[in-house]
Amino acid sequence: MSTRATVAQVATQFVLERYQDHFNDPRTTLNGIRQPLVVYISGPQGSGKTFSSEGVKQILGKTRPDLESIVVSIDDFYLTHKDQQTLSQHYPDNAMLQGRGLPGTHDMQLLQQFMSRLCENTGSTQIPAYDKSQYAGEGDRVESSKEVQLPVDIVIVEGWFLGFESVSRESLTCMWNEASTQRGNVLGVHPLNNYTEINASLKSYADLLWEDTKQFSVGVIIAADVENVYAWRQEQENDLIAKTGHGMSEEQVRSFVLRYMPCYELYYRTLKTKGNLGNAGTLVVNIDKQRSVVNVNQR
Repeated sequence: MSTRATVAQVATQFVLERYQDHFNDPRTTLNGIRQPLVVYISGPQGSGKTFSSEGVKQILGKTRPDLESIVVSIDDFYLTHKDQQTLSQHYPDNAMLQGRGLPGTHDMQLLQQFMSRLCENTGSTQIPAYDKSQYAGEGDRVESSKEVQLPVDIVIVEGWFLGFESVSRESLTCMWNEASTQRGNVLGVHPLNNYTEINASLKSYADLLWEDTKQFSVGVIIAADVENVYAWRQEQENDLIAKTGHGMSEEQVRSFVLRYMPCYELYYRTLKTKGNLGNAGTLVVNIDKQRSVVNVNQR
């Protein structure tokens, strides 16, 4: 594969190959209705998940106009601003839950209902909408106008922590103890109990999404240096401010990203090197700071 290929191009080729297997598998059809192939796209903030997900949809529309595909972001399912405030008040000492973003800050009931409707693949459903510019960048859910007619063939779900696997209490404690002795290690920023809450939440996401055996799913992992996230996230916020007039300052962005860094330390390294995303194959796409594809491999 040419290094000049985009993430969307290599991902689309992979998805089409896996969709053919999906199409030929009789287990994907129930009562005459074929379930969609769910494609999970995971990567750090700013790595191009949303851009690449939309790119896959566009390329599919050109190369396979017979296939109906939709794109959904895990961000669409954040708790409302009011519910997020309630969560923050419930965990006042956990800085990672003070605001949207991390596992535990999504409306899991809403997400479960949405995935169930996709699995049934009949009628119609609405994709929730979330406006990150609301409340001075804290964000809030807004009324959705995205109604999807079912059935669909391919569902693309993108999110920064998709594929992260919770670890045992013993492993978590060991990693935290080791980090606490290392100057500058981001894990030492928060007490162990804060990680315990995040770690426990991850299991419910995995069960509902990429480890759900009722789904037929594949994954695309965008592998990058997490130090690029600060610059990438600032680029995104600048674009948001230019479009809406609202968004986070540079100081707010740095504080915002720092909340995510411990999770990258705990889970992302493993996902990049040996993790799997989905139950029918995983594509790992390594990119550089300019988001150009360096190499790809399949698991």
